[in-house]
Amino acid sequence: MATNYGVTATPSEVTSGLIHDFDAGNVSSYPGTGTVWTDVIGAQVMTMYGAPTWNAQGYFAFGDNQITQYAMNTLFPFPTGD
Repeated sequence: MATNYGVTATPSEVTSGLIHDFDAGNVSSYPGTGTVWTDVIGAQVMTMYGAPTWNAQGYFAFGDNQITQYAMNTLFPFPTGD
């Protein structure tokens, strides 16, 4: 919960209108091991590279250098600098 200038706001998760939902905390999306991360809405697949750390609370920690740790989907290719 965040408080700013006397106004309190509770962040909420967006759950409607999504095109993709890669949810590292959902075993249907990521079972906790391996390199495959599945979209639970659109059935797309991301492949994990460089062994980012997965946390049981449901998130990935990518290293400071996202050039060696990243997730890639053929629809959303990793930038090449071209």
